[in-house]
Amino acid sequence: MGNIVIRKDEDILKARDKIQYGLKRVKALDARLYLGKLRIKDDALAYQKELRKEWDTDEHAH
Repeated sequence: MGNIVIRKDEDILKARDKIQYGLKRVKALDARLYLGKLRIKDDALAYQKELRKEWDTDEHAH
């Protein structure tokens, strides 16, 4: 979706129509494509702790 420009002196009904038209043009996300679970053979808690340990190292700091 692009920008919607509404001026201070613009009619409220015209501004509302601009917003509604802009919202109709937005393509919805199909969340069903991303459903599921991560399947790993290791212990899930150990895997999670290992990943978080990586976040604490200095090499990933900004």
